[in-house]
Amino acid sequence: MGKSKPNFYVFLFVLAVLFSSLALAGAANGKSTVTPPATAVFTTNIIQTQPNQPALRLEMPSSAAVGETIVGRLFADNVTDLAGFQAAIGYEKGSIGFLRASVGQGMSANKAAVFPVGPVRRDSAVVFGAASCPADGCDSPLNQVDLETIKGVSGTAVELAAFSFIVQKAGPQTLTLDEVMLVDSAGHPILATTPTLQAAQTRIPTLSDLDVTHSRFINDADATLIMTEWADLQEDGLCINDYTAAYDVDGSGCLTVADIQTVLAHWGQLNDIDIQSTPSNISGITAVNATFTVNDDSDMSDANVGDGICLTANGRCTLRAALDEANFSTGADTIEFNIRNDQGVCPNLVTLTPASSLTLEDDEITIDGYTQCGAAENTNNINGNAVIKIEIQGDGTSWGLYGLLVLSDYNLIRGLALYDWHQQIRVIGDHNRIEGNFVGTNAANTHTAQGAPYEGDGVRFAYSDYNTFGGTLPAQRNIVSGNDQDGINVENDSHDNLILGNYVGLKQDGSTPLRNVADGVDVAEGAYNNRIGGLLPGERNVVGGNLRDGIEISHGIGNQNNLFVGNFIGLNAAGTAVAGNGHMGVTFEDEINLNQVYRNIIVGNGANGVRFYAAQNNEVYDNFIGVYPTGLGWADPVPVPSAINEANLATLPNGTNPGLNLGISGVYITAGSQGNQIRTNIIAFHPEYGIYADIREPYDVIIDHTPCAVIHNTFSRNKIYENASQGIRLKSDTCFGTTYYPNDQIPYPVITQAAPNQISGTACANCLVELFISDKTLVNNPTGDNNGEGKIFIADGIADASGHFSIAVSGLNVGQLVTGTSTDQTGNTSEFARNTEIHEPTATPTNTATPTNTATATATSTPTNTPTNTATATATATATSTATATATATATATTTNTPTATATPLILDHFIYLPITLANN
Repeated sequence: MGKSKPNFYVFLFVLAVLFSSLALAGAANGKSTVTPPATAVFTTNIIQTQPNQPALRLEMPSSAAVGETIVGRLFADNVTDLAGFQAAIGYEKGSIGFLRASVGQGMSANKAAVFPVGPVRRDSAVVFGAASCPADGCDSPLNQVDLETIKGVSGTAVELAAFSFIVQKAGPQTLTLDEVMLVDSAGHPILATTPTLQAAQTRIPTLSDLDVTHSRFINDADATLIMTEWADLQEDGLCINDYTAAYDVDGSGCLTVADIQTVLAHWGQLNDIDIQSTPSNISGITAVNATFTVNDDSDMSDANVGDGICLTANGRCTLRAALDEANFSTGADTIEFNIRNDQGVCPNLVTLTPASSLTLEDDEITIDGYTQCGAAENTNNINGNAVIKIEIQGDGTSWGLYGLLVLSDYNLIRGLALYDWHQQIRVIGDHNRIEGNFVGTNAANTHTAQGAPYEGDGVRFAYSDYNTFGGTLPAQRNIVSGNDQDGINVENDSHDNLILGNYVGLKQDGSTPLRNVADGVDVAEGAYNNRIGGLLPGERNVVGGNLRDGIEISHGIGNQNNLFVGNFIGLNAAGTAVAGNGHMGVTFEDEINLNQVYRNIIVGNGANGVRFYAAQNNEVYDNFIGVYPTGLGWADPVPVPSAINEANLATLPNGTNPGLNLGISGVYITAGSQGNQIRTNIIAFHPEYGIYADIREPYDVIIDHTPCAVIHNTFSRNKIYENASQGIRLKSDTCFGTTYYPNDQIPYPVITQAAPNQISGTACANCLVELFISDKTLVNNPTGDNNGEGKIFIADGIADASGHFSIAVSGLNVGQLVTGTSTDQTGNTSEFARNTEIHEPTATPTNTATPTNTATATATSTPTNTPTNTATATATATATSTATATATATATATTTNTPTATATPLILDHFIYLPITLANN
């Protein structure tokens, strides 16, 4: 037995980040910019109070550039029989961003297979660990297990883990190593740094204690279940709660890696409660590639697990008994249904009510609900006609129970209705297929959860990779509706999963709302490389009717490279009517980066079409936001906007519920969102702005790690028109007492000459100038809205070092209005320029009573190539005033209300055309 050890280690790791330079700019308007330091230098301290005892150290690179990915490696010294560990590394969120964690090479130095534990992200820490499994790969068939005791590793410089971070911020920073626990091959603690973890094993667990999945044998599935519950607790900084006490197999009072290692130390042994013999080495398991037919709707277990026959004590085969045998046997097994009443007649519906989770532990299990008499898979492309005859219903109150708990790989689940569980389906295995189910509602598509358990998701993928949820065929479509939280949740480093062809938040008719209480699809907590939707026939997801956002991408800088493509978000499956989500169409939130949202239709949602909150370097392009192309069939991909004639577009703006006070614009960018690209979209008809960037303190609560500056966001070649207020709006504001300016309030270009073949003017030096045909028809609009919107992209060019530009254009007509934007070399894009009318080029200026963009406020003697004899104000398209040899006699009459050709547009607040008040949420 391991004994409690005193807390004789304090681990403190200090990151000393060196500044290379600070550059302050924009003093006149209160703006400031900081040049990032060229390198960051890392140092570590370890305080050890007792020599020759187990110790840990974190090795960091000696230096790294800001923005660079760095790897820290955790080592253990002076260890004997080390089989498992867990540790929390604390850091300042916003200064360092956690990406990934992996098990170190030292953990696999012996014969044991490595079982990762985590990682789990907290607000300012990552918790990670590992355990050791005696089975090859920790998933070998039972008859191949060699239960010879395999000891843990011993020695010095044992690499436990590697942690990768991104350096984000200059200044002194601290990393702390805490909550450390090391355990031996039996699961006994050999080092613990906190009183909670120091608690020694208080009882010797029985095999029944270790069989937490109740499958009659102990394997990695039991360890996986404990790990996932451990992870849920760690997210909240908890050690144990009432729901997880049964997983504390060593009785220490805390769920730790010691519990996981204790289970793995008994891998392959049988729970002897209902089985007479408990051989130490199992061989000759029968029922290879078996088919089990469920004919009973009770919840009884199999009477003789391992004999290859699904048979309860009552002589029947239940779903639980079938899983008992399938989990125990080798090979690919199939579970079918043939449940009839006492007269042998097929019932209208079969509702199973298991008392606990139904668990898939062995690989390659197929559960096919469509084999039940009367069931039929969907054959319709749009209006589904699936007939589900097998329901699996929970009690609606029990936290921690799952309709199906998928711990293994290569399984197929189809033809079921699952509802009223903590999560209807929880997937921790890989390469699984889940298709043709009703997830969160009953077979009639009428049930919605009422006061269901906490986090009542439809399906959650956690530490789970390469799964396919849905598919491209109508029969593979899942209906994910009626859940108490998210419909589909992908999180905890899950990667390379496909979410295809599903209806989320709607009935199977593809139009009638059947809400999920939270978001339709939530990709979070370090999930990466997942694809939601696609451009091939049948890959489109239809996400509508959810009470919050249609799609949320959130939480953690490691949440990256996810693709959201070709979906209907707020549009019904037929592409004919609204099926809006209650809040945003799409939300980017909390440090996520490098994700792409493209070729989706985002319409009819209650708040903004797309919102960015503290999100960096994401791309939104080729989407229809506020309009949609008519006539799209089921097999038609969402086209690129440039391919659609305006006459074939229908109007369906986002922002249908201004009472939410969440915003009613096409795209809303706020609270530290930086480096995002919004390009080649159509953004039209919204009740406020097309694109709105402001500075707001983080909503709901003050989060001091969230940066305030909204900068380097690029808006390029979008078709923005018919929004009620400005096409692009940059609104300065204060955040934590400091005034910030979105996109550094870069000045919009000043067009000084506009002809059908050439447009010239001034902009910021070396900036990209994009020119558009404006959606306005008057140079001086009575509403005062004289800047943009830019509806049709014309051409672009680069201003020279003095800020002048001259861009060749074609296809323009005299009388059209043009506008433009400026984008500097760091990606900041301006608001739209003042509208300017296209004129025929003439050798002499033409008088006009309209305001101009020229600098005619005072007389000047600067010579020009086209002098005039008039003494009145000119309306030329040149950047200089006209010149006679002497000052004009009517200098006072030439004053205009427009900025000069070289002046910076006002950086203060602009006129808001609608009385909209945005709450701090």
